[in-house]
Order: sequence, then C-alpha cells, then structure tokens
Amino acid sequence: MHFSPLTFRAQPPFDDEIFYYRGPQHNETVLKTELAELLRFMDSEMQLTNLLLAEQSHE
Repeated sequence: MHFSPLTFRAQPPFDDEIFYYRGPQHNETVLKTELAELLRFMDSEMQLTNLLLAEQSHE
C-alpha cells in the first residue's frame, strides 16, 4: 500500500508506537506538526518526541 514509516516517535508510555504516512511528499517538520494537531484534535494523551529516530538510537 506504499506507506512510509515516519522518523519520529511518541513519548513514553507510547514510545512503542510507529507512525506511517501515505500521501504527497512533505518534510518531517510538516508531517510532525500535522500529526501533533491530529492527536490534539482527538484529545489523545500521546505526545511526540522532539528527537528523530536516528537521534534516539545514539542515546
């Protein structure tokens, strides 16, 4: 179905979540902002990290 994994994650306790995207190409900042807005709209407790997955793997 051509979904692409996103490079950012949620903060604990939701840090096992993996987000995927299907649609026109956007930079990571746009995608993260849109997902954060969606989570707020849904009254989700989930918060996104400020780090990208590549940065998290070096911690």
